Amino acid sequence: VELSEDEDIIQLKPHPTGPANAGQACVQGRFLLKGYLKKAERLKVPGIREENGFRETTWKEALDVVANKLSSYGSGEVAVLSDARNSNEELYLLQKFARSVLKTDVVGCIAPPGHMECSEVLRYNLGMIGATSSLADLGEAGCIFVIGFNPAATHPIAGARIRSAVLGGARLVVANPYELAIARYADMHLKYYPGSELALVAGIVKILLDEQAIDSHFAGKYSYAIEDLKKNLKPYQLDYVSKVTGVHAETLVEAACLIGEAGSINVLYGLGLIQAPKVPEVMQGLLTLAEIKAGLGKPGGGIMPLYGTGNLQGAWDMGMVPHLLPGQVARSGNSAPTDILKQLGSGSVKAVYLAMENLEGDSLESLLPHMESLEFVVIHDVREPKIKADVILPMAAIAEKRGTLTNAERMVQSFEPALTPPGQARSVLPVLRELAKRIGADGFDYEDAQAVLGEIGQEVAIYGGVTPDRKSVQWPCPSSDHAGTPTLFVDRQAEWRGWKPSKPELLGEGTNTELPFALFSKESLTPFFDGPVLAPEVQILSQSNGEIEMNPADLFGAGFSPGERIKVVTGAGECQGQVTINELLPARVVAISLENMKSLLIVDDSTGRVLAARVESAEQTG
Repeated sequence: VELSEDEDIIQLKPHPTGPANAGQACVQGRFLLKGYLKKAERLKVPGIREENGFRETTWKEALDVVANKLSSYGSGEVAVLSDARNSNEELYLLQKFARSVLKTDVVGCIAPPGHMECSEVLRYNLGMIGATSSLADLGEAGCIFVIGFNPAATHPIAGARIRSAVLGGARLVVANPYELAIARYADMHLKYYPGSELALVAGIVKILLDEQAIDSHFAGKYSYAIEDLKKNLKPYQLDYVSKVTGVHAETLVEAACLIGEAGSINVLYGLGLIQAPKVPEVMQGLLTLAEIKAGLGKPGGGIMPLYGTGNLQGAWDMGMVPHLLPGQVARSGNSAPTDILKQLGSGSVKAVYLAMENLEGDSLESLLPHMESLEFVVIHDVREPKIKADVILPMAAIAEKRGTLTNAERMVQSFEPALTPPGQARSVLPVLRELAKRIGADGFDYEDAQAVLGEIGQEVAIYGGVTPDRKSVQWPCPSSDHAGTPTLFVDRQAEWRGWKPSKPELLGEGTNTELPFALFSKESLTPFFDGPVLAPEVQILSQSNGEIEMNPADLFGAGFSPGERIKVVTGAGECQGQVTINELLPARVVAISLENMKSLLIVDDSTGRVLAARVESAEQTG
C-alpha cells in the first residue's frame, strides 16, 4: 500500500511473490479499495440512539450502556453475529465472548442462502468444511467442472488460475445459465435452467456409470454400492434430463465424455449452485462426481466451494457456527447448526451484537425483517447502519489492524496494519476486552492479536502451527515444523457415503412449439452472475431498466424492438411490460421481475420450476 505523507492511498499493488495471488490482484483490490476505505461516511465515534438520531458519545459511555444491557439478558437471549469480514482472531473472540460471557450459542455469520446446507454436506462426508485442494494445482487436473460460479465477479484470481490451467491443457466444462467470460475458453458450456441442478448432475453421473468411465480403484472399493447407485439414477434418462435442464442431449453426452476421459476432476461451485433447490442432494451428487473420477487425495483434483465474503472460511474454522465449538466435527446423528434467521424470528432472541465491515451497504438486508422485534441492537461497523440500532461503534477496517485471514483454499495469511483507523475506530479485540471487564468475566485480557492466535493454536488443532511470522500456510498445520497441507486425503481416503437422489419430477410444463420460451425471474438468475463487487456500476452489466429481458437474437428474431411493450403468455396467466436486451441471457430464455413471476405462479417461485411461455406484441393484441 503506497501512501502519501498524510496517509492518502496513492495505489495498491499485489505482492509479486504472494502465494495466494501469485503477483495478481483483482480490480476491486487494485483500484476500488482505496476509495472505500476513505469514504466520507466512515464511522469515527460511538453513537447512542435518541429521538432525532444518533448522539455522539465517548467509548466509556457507549461500552457502559452495551455492557449493562447485554448482561441483563438470560442464556440464549443474545445473538452475536458477523459478516465474516473480521479477522480470525476477532471471530474467535466473538464466539468465545458469546459462549463464555453471554452464555449464548446463538452465533453465526450473514452468509448466502444455501451456505449452511452445502457446508453440512461437506462436514458429514469429509469431516471438514473447505476446499480439498489448491488453486495453484488446477493445472494438474484432467478436467475442471465449474458450476453456478462466475469467477470474474466473485473470485477473479481463481478465474486467472482456471485460465492458466486450461492453457496448460486441462479440459474445462462450465455449467451456468448465463453467457460468462469463463465460458469463452471452456471446452463445453452447459446453459442449464436454474433449479435443474439435481437433474444435470444426476444425468452426467449416470452417463459416466453407463459408459464405465469411472475410476477403477473406486469401482473396486465400492463395487457393492455401484449397482445401487445405478438403480437410484435410472429415472434420470438422457431425454428427461435434456428436457428438464434445457441442455441438448448431445451436449450432455459430449460433456460427460470430456469428464470421463480425464484421469481426475476438480469441481468448483459458487453462489448459483448453493442456492439451488434440494441443494443437499445436489452437493452429495457433486461429491459423488468427484469420488468416481478420483478427484480426492491428489493435486489438481478435489472439490472447492468458492463464494461468500472475505473470511467465511475462517468464520467456520473459528466456531462462528451454532452448536459447534472450534475443532468440533459434526457426525451423522448430531444436530446440524441452527439457522440464525429462524432463531431471530422465533422471538427467543431479544438482543443482537453485530460486528462487521459493511462497505457495500447491503449485507444486512437479510436481517431487516427480524430487527424490529429486538429489544436491543449494538452494531460495531465501519459505517452507520441503515437498520435499527441502539448503539453504534466505529470499526477499524482490515487494512487498519493486524491478524490473520483464511481464504477459500484453506490458506491462513497474516496481515499488518497499513493505515491508521479514522477517528476513534477500534477493532473487536479492545472492545470485547472492555466489555468482559465491565461484565466481570475473565479470559479476555489479551495484549494483542498475536496472543489470541496463540490461544487459537491450542484450541483449534488444525491451526496449531499457524504463527504470525508464517505469512501463509494451508491448514491442517498442527505444529510449527509442519509445512501445511495443500491437498487433503492424500494419506487417507474420504469415505463415500453413497447418493440417492429423490425421484425426478418435471419442474414445470417444459417447452413446446406453442410455448417455446423458458421463463424465469431476474432474481433467480442473479446468483449466477453477480458477486460481492463494491462498485455498483459493475452490476449494470446484468441489470436493466426493462421489465422483460430477452436475448438479442430472440428479441429481434420475434420482430420486437428494445423499449417496445410486449406480452408474456403462459399456461398460468400473462403479464405485460417493456422489453429490453440482455446479452448475457441464453437463447430461448425470458426473464421477468419476481413480482410478475409471483403473479403468474400465485406462489413464490423458489422451487426452480421452469415455466413455459410465448411472447407477442402487446400493441398488436390490444
